[in-house]
Amino acid sequence: MKLYPHQKEFLESENNNAILTWEAGTGKTFTAKLWMEQGERNRNPVVFGPKQIEGDIREAMPKAFFSTPQRIYREALPENPSAIFVDEADMFASPLFVAKSRSKCSEAMYNYIMDNPDADVLLATATPVRSTPWNMHTLLVYARMVKGDSWKRYREKFFSLQHMPYLPRPAWLPIPTWRKDMQRLINKYTRITLMSELVDILPPETHEIIKLKTPNYEVNEEWEPATQNAADHRLEQDKKDKEITKISKGYRKVVVVVHFREQIDELHKKLSKERETFVLDGRTKDVHAVIKDAEASPECYIIIQASVGAGFDLHTFACMIFASRSYSVRNYVQMKARIRRISSLKPVIYYYLHAGRIDTAIYKNNEAGLDFVPSEYMK
Repeated sequence: MKLYPHQKEFLESENNNAILTWEAGTGKTFTAKLWMEQGERNRNPVVFGPKQIEGDIREAMPKAFFSTPQRIYREALPENPSAIFVDEADMFASPLFVAKSRSKCSEAMYNYIMDNPDADVLLATATPVRSTPWNMHTLLVYARMVKGDSWKRYREKFFSLQHMPYLPRPAWLPIPTWRKDMQRLINKYTRITLMSELVDILPPETHEIIKLKTPNYEVNEEWEPATQNAADHRLEQDKKDKEITKISKGYRKVVVVVHFREQIDELHKKLSKERETFVLDGRTKDVHAVIKDAEASPECYIIIQASVGAGFDLHTFACMIFASRSYSVRNYVQMKARIRRISSLKPVIYYYLHAGRIDTAIYKNNEAGLDFVPSEYMK
């Protein structure tokens, strides 16, 4: 496979410990494969990542031991690894030094890296910050760029002790400018590459919002805002299969993004009547096989759960329909990239089906780089 300048530059540089925050679709995983084949790293490499990339990793890196966020703290990991590669590293980046927020996954990753100080570490993620400034601090600790005891200084930079009416005592909350300050930190410590820097002219990327009939919301005065908003969002998903079918007449292969599991099942039942339909969600056992079959199909739908759109390629698809959205901006960014890859650039189009205020609110938040928080959303 052809190497682009940013890949060559990284592989030829001093890169024993690094964080790649290249834009999604610009070849992070392939570069990591070549990195692990350099010198002693190929002796006993270990790879961590989401389960949907396991088939690709085992095929491309047969010598590597592979683990996921769900398994890392439950299985015996290889001793004395020569290299540690963490793909979609943000999935392992919960706060390490905030006890109530630390996950078993991140704790296990921290312990494994600290217990193997001679192992080279490479982290790759297009979305290093999921929801809190602590995500980046965790990645910096993993990559041996800062020490764990730096957390108090880090907290002073990105948080302030605040008194909030809904909290019984003062709490350390992110300062208003933390996202702007965070970008400076990312620029300083990570290697950044944008797709627009790699080609002279990018094929067009089209976005189209389709407004559908708004349902009659069922208001329950006893519900908390989060419960009411979630119920409203579900109600907005009714009968979207008709619009999906209408849009799809112009495309042989279509990705349909869905947030709710029951909506996935309903759409699969209806859409499979008109063309071959694949499903990729948290219940999928062999993700690699599903993607391979969908790529080989001449005409099909692939319905993807909104939270699992990371780590795989859909080269033969150019149309993506967001039927319902995840609340996470990270999931949105990752999902869009499945059909926008540097190795197979082509015009792509994204449709957004909006049937009410929650669909629209999630879209606006994500476009602004923010998560949608149902408990905080006001009508």
